[in-house]
Amino acid sequence: MRAAHATAEAGTRGRRTRGRSIGIAVLAGAAIGLAAALAAIAMQDRQGPAGPVARPADATWAPGARPAPDFTLRNQEGRAISLSSMRGQVVLLTFLDSRCDHLCRIEGPLLGDLQQQLRPAERPVIVVVSVNPKDTAASVRAAVRNWGWPSDGWHWLVGTRDELWQVWRAYGVDVQPTSDDILHTGALYVIDRAGDERAGYATPFDLQRVTRVIGSIHE
Repeated sequence: MRAAHATAEAGTRGRRTRGRSIGIAVLAGAAIGLAAALAAIAMQDRQGPAGPVARPADATWAPGARPAPDFTLRNQEGRAISLSSMRGQVVLLTFLDSRCDHLCRIEGPLLGDLQQQLRPAERPVIVVVSVNPKDTAASVRAAVRNWGWPSDGWHWLVGTRDELWQVWRAYGVDVQPTSDDILHTGALYVIDRAGDERAGYATPFDLQRVTRVIGSIHE
């Protein structure tokens, strides 16, 4: 696999350590809080009981209020993909492991269901930033096939740990490898056609709430 080149743009649009954590880490299917700085971005820490629960949007932002940090990584086909290249399209940005046996296996099918529920003209581009540097094209294709994703309309971005870490940091995603698993913050961002974040969710998210946010962007 070709080495990925990742950058989280400097300045106001990149590399912002500003309490972005909006999710939960998962160990053996149980949710554990990692969102210690939610108050810094006017969100509540919505830890539920020790099991996956659907949540409303943990945060919403007005158009132009919160530009999404740009980055560039290579996708499952080896093509360099930047977030800024998606301008003009609604993007769902999330962080997954193709080999995950826990919460990723809940979020993955939800994203597939979302694509099927929306009309083609309203479907967002799904951009996954891997939390596992060992993800391969084969493991990614196997995962999305199991989750019922379409053959196109998504990018699974991979790279070395150092390359991925720059993006994790920019979006407040904590990744902690263990001896037999990878714990990571579960987060989903809705990014509008101008490249601004409009909503952020801890995972597992409420499917209908996400579709309503997407619909409001298209209005």
